[in-house]
Amino acid sequence: MTKEKIRKTIHRLPKILRDMKQNEEAGKKKRIDPEEALIVEILDDVIRSEKKDWVKDLVENLKREETDIRRIEEVPVSRAKYYLLKNRLVEKIYNCCISKGYVTYEDVLGENIT
Repeated sequence: MTKEKIRKTIHRLPKILRDMKQNEEAGKKKRIDPEEALIVEILDDVIRSEKKDWVKDLVENLKREETDIRRIEEVPVSRAKYYLLKNRLVEKIYNCCISKGYVTYEDVLGENIT
């Protein structure tokens, strides 16, 4: 599991959630990437553990099919702060993945320093 995988999952989150819901409703077994399912599960844990309501709302908004520009209009932060928070969310999910043992030593070494 890499940070890039987490970023891509967050970017595709509305589609992933829609596919997961369709699988439940139709009883289908459409192939859902297990790592993406884990990221969604951890994201829900992050939302539950967040203390600030506006941050919870911001993270919940990632589940809706909207552009980042539209999301930025709905939260009380600047564009730069929004992207900083989004990067911190990726870091937090990555740290959760490390603590749960989903990230290998090689994955950590493979991450860019810059």
